[in-house]
Amino acid sequence: MTPASFESILKEIQSQTKDTPPSSIEELNLDTLDLFQISPELQLELEKFSNLMALTMNECSLKTLENFPKLANLARLELCDNKLEASSLEELKKLKSLQSLALGGNEVKTVEELSPLQELEALSDLDLLGCDVNLVENYRDKVFEKLPHLLILDNCDKEGNDLDLNNEDDQQVSDEKLAKTLITKEVIVVDSSDEDDMPVEIKEPKNAEQYFRKEVFKEKLHEKYETFEIAGKKKLRSKSKEKEEEEEQGSLKKVKL
Repeated sequence: MTPASFESILKEIQSQTKDTPPSSIEELNLDTLDLFQISPELQLELEKFSNLMALTMNECSLKTLENFPKLANLARLELCDNKLEASSLEELKKLKSLQSLALGGNEVKTVEELSPLQELEALSDLDLLGCDVNLVENYRDKVFEKLPHLLILDNCDKEGNDLDLNNEDDQQVSDEKLAKTLITKEVIVVDSSDEDDMPVEIKEPKNAEQYFRKEVFKEKLHEKYETFEIAGKKKLRSKSKEKEEEEEQGSLKKVKL
């Protein structure tokens, strides 16, 4: 197996970004590309995306994180099912805005190897499923002790409760635990899958974690959901709704007359 050429990687990036300026891109998905390592050329290319908030590099055959790009705004990073050794975590210490990190299926064997993550004070969500460190006695307690700022480990909170953010029973719990530490990325997600293309349901994620969960990414990839900034679109929709109600009341008055 040979590493993917920089040209093919660049082509994949361009297929996602199209004509959008790099500074306006917030998500990139490089999953399953045979990178093996991050070349200096790729580092420079990724650093053009200065406002990138989510980057996925799952199943990329990565053996090292040398040359990992400096991305000051990166909030979520997925590196699952690579061949990364724990020493690579040193390269992530510069990601001071990182809140959610997925490392499942890599060569993390001891809790002590997680020490570099102590410097990531914003880190609230960590995935280590499939790593040998899972076999350490009292693994969860030791990881939470090692990383006191952590709130979620392997999609469970400190008490071991499974946090399925799509489950209404868990929503209140997750909001209470995450709202204090996660940055706000307010969006409304509109299900427009009905024939009339009218909103069926509006969800209002209260923090970046709900927006960046894999489930939301998958929904977006399948084009089931459209995403809108609350500041502009929600206000616009509210005015439209008020206008419709006024027109409806006006029609009723005419009928009565």
